[in-house]
Amino acid sequence: MNKKGLPFLIMLAGSFYLVYVPEGFEQLLLKLLPMCLIITYAFLNSTMGPIRKWIIAGLLFSMLGDALILCSFVAGLAAFLIGHILYMTRFLLIRKGWKRKALFLIPIALYALLIVEELVQYILNSGNHSLVIPVIGYIISLMAWTAMMTGNNWAILGS
Repeated sequence: MNKKGLPFLIMLAGSFYLVYVPEGFEQLLLKLLPMCLIITYAFLNSTMGPIRKWIIAGLLFSMLGDALILCSFVAGLAAFLIGHILYMTRFLLIRKGWKRKALFLIPIALYALLIVEELVQYILNSGNHSLVIPVIGYIISLMAWTAMMTGNNWAILGS
């Protein structure tokens, strides 16, 4: 497969899923197709070097989250969280001085874990799925914050 055409295929597959959302097994296949293409692109992109292992592992857990969230919100969220932890770990290792910056992550991570635990317990106990957006927002904001710490424009844009 030509890696130059993959970004277009990724965009096409993602756009198709947004427009046509089937039910059942078709939904799962179409939901996972863009992630499979993104993982293929990451694997073929030789310029990523050692970053590739961490990013591909994060992408695999994100894809697992996409699949699991269809049957279990909490399991899908857990897979997304593991994926984001893998991304964050790699982003923190990219730049010099990350250890000093990572000290700021400790209190934020502890607070975030407390909030996520409370939200997940609430969702489990009440069946109220209205907290889906805040939980996903938390994960995305943590990912964006970590990407910004790297100073890498592509990481920031991707977060």
